[in-house]
Amino acid sequence: DTQLILVLDEVEQVIHHLTLSGTMNGEQKLRAHNAWLSVLSHAVALICMDADLGSLTLQEVAAHAPPHLSGPGRGHLIEVPQGGVEWSYVVCQNKEWLESQLLQAYESGERVAVACQSRKQAEALALRLENVRGNVGLVTSKTIITDEGRVAQLNPSEWAAGKDAIVYSPTWGTAVSITTPGFSRIYAFGSRNVGTAMDLLQAAHRVRNPSNREILIHAPQGGGERTTEADELGQE
Repeated sequence: DTQLILVLDEVEQVIHHLTLSGTMNGEQKLRAHNAWLSVLSHAVALICMDADLGSLTLQEVAAHAPPHLSGPGRGHLIEVPQGGVEWSYVVCQNKEWLESQLLQAYESGERVAVACQSRKQAEALALRLENVRGNVGLVTSKTIITDEGRVAQLNPSEWAAGKDAIVYSPTWGTAVSITTPGFSRIYAFGSRNVGTAMDLLQAAHRVRNPSNREILIHAPQGGGERTTEADELGQE
């Protein structure tokens, strides 16, 4: 029988996607859930990692884990102290204003990183940046199947080093770390009914070391219950 050591990085979003995904219908969610239970049943050890790991997620994992993993005294929570890097966030509901700030910064010679919650939005902003100047990198579900997209997936930092601007959709929402120096600022554009406040902040922080630690965020008003609202961003 196959035995596995399972490592779940960004486990909060993994579990959220399995249970509440907006990209899977009911039948697909059932298949995904059953596949998850099948893999979990072969686990001899389970490691869950997330900067925002919560007790509800741990309870969910424990409820479906085999007895040798979920019994009393079997689980251990390890907290790793974080460094003292200070970030600040400017949240606005005027998309046009934020776009103008982005274009002005780029026109002045800054290197920028732009996180978007929709592919179409990422494509539109990348085109506007390309019309200004330079080499703009775009990562979406469509571009990652191209030759350049595969290069970006293989080594995001090296790929980003050759770009004046990078724009990415939720394809790069998590599990990507861009340590390339030289980016001036991060911009984040939310979308109605796509993802959550945590998703948007996770995406914005794919770029680790911008020279300006202030992130400018567009949070749209209205829409469905999954809309990225300004107050949710503040809570996160």
